Parts: sequence; C-alpha cells; structure tokens
Amino acid sequence: MKVILLENVKKLGKKYEVVDVADGYARNFLLKENKAEKATEKKLKELDKRKAEEQKRIQKNKEETEKIIKELEDKEFKIKMKAGEKGQLFESVDAKKISEKLEKEGFSISESNIKLENPIKEITEIEIPIDLDHDLSTKIKIKIEKE
Repeated sequence: MKVILLENVKKLGKKYEVVDVADGYARNFLLKENKAEKATEKKLKELDKRKAEEQKRIQKNKEETEKIIKELEDKEFKIKMKAGEKGQLFESVDAKKISEKLEKEGFSISESNIKLENPIKEITEIEIPIDLDHDLSTKIKIKIEKE
C-alpha cells in the first residue's frame, strides 16, 4: 500500500515522503497511529501544497533565527552575583541562569542551546557558544560582576 508519511518514521522515511509498505503495517500501525495517510490521487496533489507551506514556515523560522543571532552579536550580558574577596562566586552561574538572564533581556533561548562546558565560579568575562535551530550558532558575551 502506498502511504504519505505525516511525520518522520525511523527506518522508513521522512515527513511528506510517499512510501510503499505492507498493507498490514499501514493499517495496523501507520494509519492507526496517524503517522501516515493513504496516498490517493487527491492526497498526492495536496502533498505539493503542504510541502510548499512547510518550506515557507521553515524559511521564516530560519530568518527569525538569523535576526536573533544578529541582535545577540553586539550585546554583552551582565550578571551580578555575590562574590568573595578573591572573586570566587558564592553560587555558580550555569546554563539555566544564563537562559533566565537572556529571557529578561527579551531573548527566548533554552538552556539546552547554551553550550557552557562548566559552570562559571568566578568573576570573569567569557564568550559562550549558543547553538540554535537550522544548524546556526553564535557566541554571546557574558560578564560576571560582583554584586
């Protein structure tokens, strides 16, 4: 049976791909779990339209991500923390704290996108890599200051 995949299916194909599978597999798994739909003539004609819409959505999302990267490049984010005499922080700065600071500044970046190797434990200036959607990345400047 020919079906149109509605999502990526491991070892079978990617979203909106037309594949030929066993009837039982199609009926009992793919169609039942809404992972695919029968590939009728009408559905195949709609498929091109769906692909174009999906491509537009992806392109728009990529442009928004590029805009965020441009905005991040020129900024330096300051985080004030309590520290001892020699600059040792009483509490370390991790990806979560950086994500919260970015959120306060108007940038919605998940802590999983922030590639901080180890938590920051002293007053310093550091560039931290950020990986975003569409294999785009940038670095942000973080300055840890004494409160």
